[in-house]
Amino acid sequence: MDFSLSEERKILCETARRVGEKYGLDYWRTQDADKAFPSDFWKEVCEVGIGGITLPEEFGGSGLGMVDMALAIEQLAKGGGGSTIGQLFMLNPIFGGVAINQYGPEPMRAELLPPLISGDLVCCMGLTEPDAGTNSIEVRTFATEDGDGWRLNGKKHWITGTASSQKILVVARTTKAEEVKRKTDGITLFLIDVDRSGLTHTPVEKLGTNTLDSSLIFFDDVHIEPTELIAEVDKGWKPLLDVLNTERNNFHPKQRV
Repeated sequence: MDFSLSEERKILCETARRVGEKYGLDYWRTQDADKAFPSDFWKEVCEVGIGGITLPEEFGGSGLGMVDMALAIEQLAKGGGGSTIGQLFMLNPIFGGVAINQYGPEPMRAELLPPLISGDLVCCMGLTEPDAGTNSIEVRTFATEDGDGWRLNGKKHWITGTASSQKILVVARTTKAEEVKRKTDGITLFLIDVDRSGLTHTPVEKLGTNTLDSSLIFFDDVHIEPTELIAEVDKGWKPLLDVLNTERNNFHPKQRV
């Protein structure tokens, strides 16, 4: 089996390597000490076509695959960003990109994919909860029907990138666990504004990777519009797995550098 890189992938790796080296260790030390989102780095990653590497060309992406993204992350991380690089791709092409592109309605795709790909929109995902951890089927955050939309109540913990994001992919129950036939039923995904009435977040102090904040989030009767639904009501489990499995693939290359 031939594992040699094509000419196109060699060019991709060289482009990523140059961008990564431009932002070296001193840059990342400063960003981490200041607890500052690496906006200029991420913007340049997007400008050279890597930020939207797996997203459709019709919206400004490169239309490439997971191997290409892994190669790019590996080369970018070598410059000094390390695991933070993988987290940046986790937030945007994956949490935002996979959810919107594969499961968002067409108006959402047309509105949000271009700024996501250009680096003007940052996303995060609200999954982990204090009482459920990463056991996704045990989430307690609940969205109750309210007219055409919903009212969201609950809390999330250790959510990466909250303060730096404009949108959050929320994993919530719309049917209680004790009322469904299968535990994976009754889960729904929503993509809502981080800056919204009833949504508050506070930082969690941590050691390292401070360029991306971690937060505790509270939802207190947060209104959700019907246009903010991802996929179908009560059928969010498969879309969630598609997001999470892509995230897992994304973490391997950054662990090797």
